[in-house]
Amino acid sequence: MVMNRKIIQLLLVLFLCLIYDGVRGTKLSDEQEDLELEMQLERLNKPAIKTIKTEYSDIYDCVDFYKQPAFDHPLLKNHNYHPQMNSLFVKESDSTMSTSNKLPGIRLADGGCPVGTVPIRRTTKEDLIRHKLLPPPEDIMVDSPLTYRENSIDSKKRRYKPLQGYKLAIIHTADNPNNKFGGGAMTTSVYNPHVEDQQHSACRLKIIKGTNIIQVGWRVDPTLYGDNATRLYIHFQNGTNACFNLLCPAFVLVNREVVIDGALNPVSQRGEKIFEMRLSINWDQNKGNWWLFSTDTNIPIGFWPREVFDDFDYFATRVEWGGVVYSPPGIREPSMGSGFSPIRDTLYDAFCRNITLLSDKGDNINVGQLPIYANGPNLYNAIDIPNGGDYFKHVMVYGGPVCFGDFSKTMSQSSSSLNRSIWRCRCGLAANYFMVWTPLNAGRRFFKCPKHEDEKYSYWEWQDEEVPPRISNLMCSLKKKKEALICERNVLQRKVADLENVMMLVDHGGIESLELKMIMNRKIIEQFLFMLYLCSSYDGVRGRKLPNQDKLELEKRLKLLNKPAIKTIKTKFGDIYDCVDFYKQPAFDHLLLKNHNYHPQMKPSLFVKESDSTMSTSNKLSGIELPDGGCPVGTVPIRRTTKEDLIRHKLMPPAENVMVDSPLTHRENSIDSKRRRYKPLQGYKIATVHTDDDNPNNKFGGASMAA
Repeated sequence: MVMNRKIIQLLLVLFLCLIYDGVRGTKLSDEQEDLELEMQLERLNKPAIKTIKTEYSDIYDCVDFYKQPAFDHPLLKNHNYHPQMNSLFVKESDSTMSTSNKLPGIRLADGGCPVGTVPIRRTTKEDLIRHKLLPPPEDIMVDSPLTYRENSIDSKKRRYKPLQGYKLAIIHTADNPNNKFGGGAMTTSVYNPHVEDQQHSACRLKIIKGTNIIQVGWRVDPTLYGDNATRLYIHFQNGTNACFNLLCPAFVLVNREVVIDGALNPVSQRGEKIFEMRLSINWDQNKGNWWLFSTDTNIPIGFWPREVFDDFDYFATRVEWGGVVYSPPGIREPSMGSGFSPIRDTLYDAFCRNITLLSDKGDNINVGQLPIYANGPNLYNAIDIPNGGDYFKHVMVYGGPVCFGDFSKTMSQSSSSLNRSIWRCRCGLAANYFMVWTPLNAGRRFFKCPKHEDEKYSYWEWQDEEVPPRISNLMCSLKKKKEALICERNVLQRKVADLENVMMLVDHGGIESLELKMIMNRKIIEQFLFMLYLCSSYDGVRGRKLPNQDKLELEKRLKLLNKPAIKTIKTKFGDIYDCVDFYKQPAFDHLLLKNHNYHPQMKPSLFVKESDSTMSTSNKLSGIELPDGGCPVGTVPIRRTTKEDLIRHKLMPPAENVMVDSPLTHRENSIDSKRRRYKPLQGYKIATVHTDDDNPNNKFGGASMAA
């Protein structure tokens, strides 16, 4: 067993080295990236019946219910879902919520989208580029000694733990093999914690069963959304497949007013007015779908269909409530919740109140005191209060770390201050915090009033002094390099997580018999050796960067190569040949052939080669001739070139031969003073016969062979 573990660890190191070396040297060309991004945009942005622009400049397309992204899922092609769908389970509203405390920001103005359509945020190319910097999902699988009996066909229970960089302050249901939950709910206070760059901060309700995870809550995430606004979000995870909001086919939207990723405004101010929203996830006992409610209104937002999960049809085994933050390694952690450690005062603490847990039959469960999990207790903490009174009921408070500055300063009074205060506009609202990355103001921070720009108190103010243009350009360049490294690191983290899962599976009983363990070890070794072979054979291409050429240049080359076709012929191999006018073929684009006198009836005038009478008719190749007599008279067949061909051709190695000097002197044969001959380039291996190079009188008129 010890030997097996050492073998796996050794192979893990080898694998990481090979993968890192391969990732570092391979880079998609601009053309390939553009093509891939355009395909993603076409898949995500469906035809709009109506378009709505919010005060935050978000654009929402009102898309036909049946054309929303969820129905791109292969298992939902023949669905019977419709716009009027409702769950049989209707969650009771939270009667304790004050009307003045409810958040209006998640609804579109003027009644939202037309009947039969749903609002979907328009995705841009900048969004997709920025999403490549998103860290891996919060959770990875680890083994647990608890055994499933009734709940799973697996022999061992596996649960999730947070990945490096994530810090949690949550409460959760106790680990019990007999857990069967039908959903959960919470009323959460909404804040706007301070984050920077690739950091994010969130509060969420999370439902888990095995590798299936769904969650809902609010978050501040510049990488996901492109701004520092507090927004509603959902997240789907099914094993290694994970995505936010509607960025993959996993969530069916039925509400035409509520937007999944809408900005929430106004937000709570610590020690002052608190704004909150109620969210719940409930299992539909009739259909097996998991419904999302904004339950202060009794209106469903949408649902995760049972078809998109591996094993989530009947119940969940774990539910979590609370806060989570992420910060890249080596970067100071961001604020969570209100930005302060909890002090058991909901006017100052971020909270989740009226915490509700449902059984798989839809009944409320009285859970009492719940376990707390905080993996950064020196920074963030959570407190569970099972009996918080008639208004708060079961409540948990969370947050951290200690924030800097006081809460009395306003933007007009503290324009010269560089500390992390809560900056306010003259209208009284806390200003939003932004960082700009334009060439002239790279990394420069500023504060802006959350109100729309044309309102009376709209205001913004720089926090940082202006820097010289040269420094600003240098900062932009460094930021791009940093983002490339982050993408590379994220790839490696996913590889490490996958391999850790394999190691845990081998070491902790996921594979029961010794025979199966030996098979698994052998498969791992075979895979590593195969990757080693691929990396070594790819050495010639690795590290070469394709030259930057834009689409216009490619289109120009395609236009030059692909002449107008009089007839088109497609072969059984999928090749397309255009029958092109003899006089318009590519050869006559040569400058020295502009005034040629060649014609289609031309034949060799000096030499006609005799046929090879020794060749058997059955041995002759017929594939080089087009069927049905080929092209019409006066035309010639030319294979059509595609953009993918041109991109691929850039990876071709140099020509086989290079010129080298020879000591033989040309007298009769050449006007050159030195004879030059070819030798094969490095990487080529040749086995040929050839004419004598040492004869200066060589004069050949051609050659032939039967191969």
